[in-house]
Amino acid sequence: MFLFVTLHPGLTKSFSLMKGLRRYINKHGRHFTEELALSVTGGKWDSAEVMEKAQSMVYYNVTGSTVGDIVFLANYANDTRKPFYKTKHNCVRFALCIVGEYALHDGVMFTKWVGDTKDFDLTPYI
Repeated sequence: MFLFVTLHPGLTKSFSLMKGLRRYINKHGRHFTEELALSVTGGKWDSAEVMEKAQSMVYYNVTGSTVGDIVFLANYANDTRKPFYKTKHNCVRFALCIVGEYALHDGVMFTKWVGDTKDFDLTPYI
């Protein structure tokens, strides 16, 4: 089944709707929960580890994001093949920079992930 769905203001995409996507967005918005972030990235670092490292950094404008968004981005950076992102410090810094940069675009990383991912069941995360 293909639907034309607005996931983000100004961003629409025709795609196969993930199972449970509407209910997930109604409950959590366009943001990752900690459990979903760890599940989709393989979760090298959990929220406690990421937030402990973030405490020692200066960052701005992350109010529109969740801990799950930051955990997703830190683990996503670690999954890349670039050597720079192999330390927890650099991955968390990357996550905070991205979250701060896109703070005006609420849920942009979740929206991108949904657009790039097929056949994922979100119902266990609702």
